[in-house]
Amino acid sequence: MSATITTLDAFMKDNYGPGSKRVQKLLYKDFPFLGYIKKNVGVESGSGRRLIAPCVYGSAQGLSSGFTPGRTAASATGGNTKSQDWNVVWGEYFAFCDISDKLMKLSAGSGSYLDTVALEIDSLYTSWSMTFSKYLLSSSARNLGSFTESSGVCTLVNSDDVVNYKIGMLVNASANDGSATGHALLGSGSIGYIIGVNQNVGTFTVSATDGGSAGTPSGWTGTMYAFRYGDFGGTASPNTVCQGFGDWCPASDPSATLYNGVDRTQDIIALSGVRMTAAEIAGLSLESRIKRLVTRMANRGFGAPKVVFVNPEKWQDLADSYEQRAIASDRIGTVGTFGYKAIKVVAGGTEVDVMTDRFVGPTDVLALGDPDSFTLNTPEEFPAVVKGDGLDMLRKVGSNDYEHRLGAYPAVMAIPGYLGRTTAP
Repeated sequence: MSATITTLDAFMKDNYGPGSKRVQKLLYKDFPFLGYIKKNVGVESGSGRRLIAPCVYGSAQGLSSGFTPGRTAASATGGNTKSQDWNVVWGEYFAFCDISDKLMKLSAGSGSYLDTVALEIDSLYTSWSMTFSKYLLSSSARNLGSFTESSGVCTLVNSDDVVNYKIGMLVNASANDGSATGHALLGSGSIGYIIGVNQNVGTFTVSATDGGSAGTPSGWTGTMYAFRYGDFGGTASPNTVCQGFGDWCPASDPSATLYNGVDRTQDIIALSGVRMTAAEIAGLSLESRIKRLVTRMANRGFGAPKVVFVNPEKWQDLADSYEQRAIASDRIGTVGTFGYKAIKVVAGGTEVDVMTDRFVGPTDVLALGDPDSFTLNTPEEFPAVVKGDGLDMLRKVGSNDYEHRLGAYPAVMAIPGYLGRTTAP
């Protein structure tokens, strides 16, 4: 066979076309949270300047043992059903990988270039899922963890955050976590080029130049937060990607500042989810904290959750606790695109699956209802291959090489009353 753009495009359509099992496996098999939540795709799910959905948080209150008081309550301000509209802005995100024309020509006779193409594109989808798992499980601040730096070696404050870093990544740094528009990047946005990662000790090493050796990027000093290059959420007008679990269900009760057009202080749980205070869970084990959260959601929220997500090491702590008491704990969950390992916990009169995702913070316990309680909406497949000209592989401008490009315009819509969170010990 010969390596031509026609052959390559046919290979792309067969292996990475819409609904491809290969793509589904790459996107969701090793990413349980991303696989669990519902994806709404198509023009009906993604059209208009904003994604608009109603939020109902109050019921009719015209009730009384007396006719006149009941009539008065019904006529009072707020006496009828209360509802507003969430107005969510569409985000955007892109991914690119280059395929060398020279490589295609040199391997034209054997077809081995297709293996190289598959390796590059498979890794692009994996990186896409890693990035969105992190962003969907956290908040629109989008920081990858805090660290200190010495001669290019960056030591993470929490070593578990090392899962967010890969060799070849470009990162920026800020003294702030990116959660407010008054934050700023250090060194006027100087770039750290990651040239090494040590997952065992929780460090990554950067160069101040592309292709250089270990060194300190301009302005990097003190304890900092890292961000994927271009994804910093703290500028006056940050790029919009999506709103994560931490936005819809923040760690503390929100203020009256409008969120997607809604004042969430009107009904804290209905509009921002369930959370446990530090005093309520002080001294409790992980299992007890999960049970308290599930029970609180069943009692004060919209209903008990269907699934709880924790960090893998916390999941193992829970599994070990069960095994020590000779309790069968491990099973395959049936929710989501793929089956995932789960531990069954009984609390609040219901059974809940506890699953693990490595992008859940090491001290986070996140609970949600069925997949419809937290949905990812896009106007086309997530992610979609950019191919307005009909070709899955694009010719690069200014060279003979090719480019495979992914894109998405996502918007998350949640029902906060079905969301809840606490911390792990």
